[in-house]
Amino acid sequence: YFACAILGAVTFVMIFANTLQDMIILCLFFGAGNGMYLTMETSLAVDTLPEHYEDGPSGGHAQLLGIWGVAAFLGSALGPMIGGPLLYLFGRNPADEEQTYSLRGYIVILGLSTFYFFLAAVSLRWVKKANV
Repeated sequence: YFACAILGAVTFVMIFANTLQDMIILCLFFGAGNGMYLTMETSLAVDTLPEHYEDGPSGGHAQLLGIWGVAAFLGSALGPMIGGPLLYLFGRNPADEEQTYSLRGYIVILGLSTFYFFLAAVSLRWVKKANV
């Protein structure tokens, strides 16, 4: 919960950052939160594996961790495909020929990211340790 809360809070505060120094400091906190998140995500994956899963030469655990890894990084793959068009739709200035983007587009993207981080924290409530 804590790592998702840090990531969500830092992403939300990025909306109000005015200087490069502000962004550097926020990105340091974001990196620390992301490190905590990735560490706990791997631990959570191992804790939720069933004890007696026999499917394949490795007992099936390698396959399950592989599926978990693909699911974990699905957001990194889909994020630019969703965020890019959103930035274009909400932040593009049609009068500007240089294709610069307004703050409104970044507010939409960072706001959605904040929402998704907090949604991830809430969804952890239903993840249970394997008793199988």
